Amino acid sequence: MSHDREILDILDQLKALEFSGTLWRTSWKTRDPLQGGIGGGRWSPSNKFMALYTSLDKNISITELHYHLSQAPVFSSCAMIICKLKVTQLSLLDLSTKDRLKTLKLDLRNKKQISRSQDIGAAVQFLGYQGFIVPSFRTSGKNCVLFSDEIGQQQITLESSQNINWPAWIKRKI
Repeated sequence: MSHDREILDILDQLKALEFSGTLWRTSWKTRDPLQGGIGGGRWSPSNKFMALYTSLDKNISITELHYHLSQAPVFSSCAMIICKLKVTQLSLLDLSTKDRLKTLKLDLRNKKQISRSQDIGAAVQFLGYQGFIVPSFRTSGKNCVLFSDEIGQQQITLESSQNINWPAWIKRKI
């Protein structure tokens, strides 16, 4: 895969952030919450690398999943869980500020720029980082995209998980 030289040059000037702390991940109850996917997403092109989408806040993680489930003709009745993950010493880029996104020529409000955000994600992965922090597209807050193949088993652990009660969660949001 060739990478956008302009994106690589901008990212190469940024300083890595060493991140340790809590991340949140929503998942199907039957799926390993530490397993990334190659199906593609806002920040990862399909079939290029394993991406694990997480959030820095529990509610943001649930909001992200709720959005995707609500796009289906019928809301899924499958059991979902919210997982608390502990991560240590991850080398990340912080792309969560408006200035950083503007420098990268990305406007998150523009849904037609998904290929640009995927190009940015692919460039971050190419440069050897373990992931990056970005603003949530759905709500105020931050998400963290991790590259599963770049993270050691000792760097990420599942601390806890609980079922998501959609009716109760939706009622709190209203």
